[in-house]
Amino acid sequence: MRITISMEEQITIPKRLREYCGFAPDVEIELILTDEGMLIRKRSSELHPVDAIYGIANGWAAKEYGSTDEYMSDIRGYDYAAELRRYNDHRS
Repeated sequence: MRITISMEEQITIPKRLREYCGFAPDVEIELILTDEGMLIRKRSSELHPVDAIYGIANGWAAKEYGSTDEYMSDIRGYDYAAELRRYNDHRS
């Protein structure tokens, strides 16, 4: 869907889309910059479930194993970090 910026440098989100996303008057929204552009989402006072647990494993793995990569290598039985480097080198 394309939306044009007005002369006043404002955007209007079409009513159908606002209703679908739950964007009612006085509802706060967040603008999040990403590598692809901008994400617009309804702001919540609660953390998104993914945001609530993000980093937990990294902190635990770093304490127990030194890094998440070392933990992954241990549970998978091979050098996870080396495999990931090979995969990323192949993609470039």
